[in-house]
Amino acid sequence: MVSRPSFQYQPQKVDSGKLRIPIHFYAQDVGDSPEPTDVKPKEVFFCLCDAYSPSNKDKVVLDSHEVDLGVTVIIRDTKGEFIPNNKMTAVIDDARYQDVKGQWQVEEVRHDFEANRFITLVLGAKQ
Repeated sequence: MVSRPSFQYQPQKVDSGKLRIPIHFYAQDVGDSPEPTDVKPKEVFFCLCDAYSPSNKDKVVLDSHEVDLGVTVIIRDTKGEFIPNNKMTAVIDDARYQDVKGQWQVEEVRHDFEANRFITLVLGAKQ
């Protein structure tokens, strides 16, 4: 008789209660000026996130983009309403991240294809 391994339920690491930090996402928008270089950031999405220090896997991504500071954030998956990409920037509205001059650049986007609940973003900033 073959013994089967018993199923071990592992609860989700993130739930909705941990999403408490406001974050604003910006995309480049062409202004009304006739100048082709007149590009201004435009807010495209606002939500709550969970921010934490980058893991070793995230640090490899940040090192390849040569950034000085890094943070990993988790946002709720909007099921297509908002799809972040690496051309966007973000502003984390929290006192612990106010020392960042400018905005965070989205370096990597990881979708949760198994549960479709959250999107993980690796953000980097140069000082």
